[in-house]
Amino acid sequence: MDSVLAKGLVVRVGGSNSNITGFVSLYHLNDAVVLKSVPSKFRKGSKLACRVLSKSGRKNLQLTAKPTLVNMNEDQVITSWEEITKQGQQVTGFITKVLERTIYVTLFGNVHGACVVSEDENYCV
Repeated sequence: MDSVLAKGLVVRVGGSNSNITGFVSLYHLNDAVVLKSVPSKFRKGSKLACRVLSKSGRKNLQLTAKPTLVNMNEDQVITSWEEITKQGQQVTGFITKVLERTIYVTLFGNVHGACVVSEDENYCV
């Protein structure tokens, strides 16, 4: 880790000699809950397993440290709509917004989708 900020971590990607950094927000530090502050276990100079969620520009990387996303097999990672090839295909992402009947989900590479909750059942359609 390069630095610990109030809203997340700046992580140097590719080792200490790299000039590429990414940001891990509080939302992406764990699977369980959204943290209000960075836990003390995250210290400058320590190592952290991350995965790139998205990039904008040459060096602006959004990273995740959520174990569920970091430990996914490469064949499970969806980075574009073209990779969703059949109706009913299950994909892994993270919830970005919840409304009364709609759950917004983001996958890797800024692929976004909405899941409408069925009125008759307790699942998304």
